[in-house]
Amino acid sequence: MKNYPFYQVDYYDTVIDFVRGIGKKYSESPAITVYDKNGEKQTYTYSMLKADVAGLSVALLSMGLCGKHVAIIGENSYEWLVTFLAVASIGSVVVPIDIDQSDDVIEQMVLKSDASALVFSADFSLLCQELKEEYPQIEHIISLENDFPCPNFSRLVAKGTEEIAKGNDIFTTIQTNSKALCIIFFTSGTTSTSKMVMLSQKNILINTSSAPASVFIDQGEKVFTGLPFNHSYGLVNSVLSMLVTGSWLCINGNTKTLFRDMALFEPETFITVPIVLNIMNEKLWQIIDEAGKTKAMERYLKKKSFLTKLGRASQPSFLKDINFTLAGHNLKKIVSGGAFLNNNIIENFNAIGIQIIQGYGITECSPLVSVNRNELSKFGSIGLPVSYCQVKIENDEILVKGDNVMLGYYKEPKLTEEAFEDGWFKTGDMGYIDKEGFLFITGRIKDLVVFNTGKKVSPEEIEEYVLGIPWVKECMVYGSETGQQKGDTVIAVLVYPDPEKTEGLSDYQVLSQIKRDIEIINRNLPTYKKINQVKLKKSEFAKTSTHKIKRYNQ
Repeated sequence: MKNYPFYQVDYYDTVIDFVRGIGKKYSESPAITVYDKNGEKQTYTYSMLKADVAGLSVALLSMGLCGKHVAIIGENSYEWLVTFLAVASIGSVVVPIDIDQSDDVIEQMVLKSDASALVFSADFSLLCQELKEEYPQIEHIISLENDFPCPNFSRLVAKGTEEIAKGNDIFTTIQTNSKALCIIFFTSGTTSTSKMVMLSQKNILINTSSAPASVFIDQGEKVFTGLPFNHSYGLVNSVLSMLVTGSWLCINGNTKTLFRDMALFEPETFITVPIVLNIMNEKLWQIIDEAGKTKAMERYLKKKSFLTKLGRASQPSFLKDINFTLAGHNLKKIVSGGAFLNNNIIENFNAIGIQIIQGYGITECSPLVSVNRNELSKFGSIGLPVSYCQVKIENDEILVKGDNVMLGYYKEPKLTEEAFEDGWFKTGDMGYIDKEGFLFITGRIKDLVVFNTGKKVSPEEIEEYVLGIPWVKECMVYGSETGQQKGDTVIAVLVYPDPEKTEGLSDYQVLSQIKRDIEIINRNLPTYKKINQVKLKKSEFAKTSTHKIKRYNQ
């Protein structure tokens, strides 16, 4: 398997150069499309995006916000994106806030990040007004919408644009430091307290261009994303990485309208996370079943690997009639990251002609570390390291070095020091690199089930088997002490059954069936990996906003 050169992509050192560059290069090409609650479409060109960023930048400078920390509290929107670009363009620091958190947690995020200004959407207007009244360090609150008496997005853009028309040329002359702090991301906090990751302008922009250097995105290609902007994957790789290529991006800020907007936009590429692909996979099998092709599909998938080796794995004729329109009619490529993706889902979509490209990233690395490529991928892997990024394995842990690695954790020098070893960032993820350079992830070090014999088991490995049971919607594998002897541990699994497939059945019936399926799984596992305990969960697992299960919050 031979690698090939990275694709040609523009690289920028600062956000303001990025905005100027894409605005000039792609000019009147469509940049961003959004749909309102009624499904009405609004599209902004690259020149419009640049002009709005310029106008808002000038207005923010007049408010004295240069170098200050600005928190953005709101769902994905065009206004959110312009605000981020404007704040970063004037050398200030953006603090994206996770809106799925409680008001108390949002308050703590604002205070811990030293925000001087709050930019908010309608749902958070009261909270932000209360925070400004209570804390003198919060100098300004700015609404992303027009229905509030405080400064708002539209008025500020208009004010700045008017200043530019009068001869204010600061947006064309301002210079910022590529190594300066640009953004503070709060980590998901799946296994511990959320940390504040400091990324420089250089960090995020290296990653912005490295992603499409590995995965080809054509100029004008229609791309859809609904990933939250308050996470690095959602902002950097699903938005900035698309804009640097000149693609046409549709953004969604409401999960209830995700599939509606995607079907209206009809993208060629979709950037998402596994939980959304799980839903799409269920819909795919429903369509296949309604077409009476379930048995044919199952037979094809069983022999597909053998046919691939013979070079004869072309799409069978019965699948060409499957009309999978959940994402429109043009979808050809899906990029998935943020969590583990079941290999069966990759196989299913490949069978209908949709390529799934899986990658791996972590917030501290801005975030992308590795990704499979358009013409070079390996089933089950998380791909090859992106450009400007070195990866090595030490004591089974994935270590990373490069211009994409963070400045450190905000106000946590000791935590920052502990995260590095001889200049290499310790990801906390376990994995290995095969002889062809592909990276494989095997689990989180903190999640390992450790036995008193010294043997270790990654929960993710066992979870993949359990998720293959049709009755299982979600599951979490963990180590359970037997109580017979100190340190005596067995593998246990907590299961949330699929409510549709188990409708009308008692808990006893569901548990009995799942236990029978697990007995079959256990036959092929070594003794220490066998699942010994099975418990049912009445509701879905608590998750982060990137849909990872919070293992220590169940």
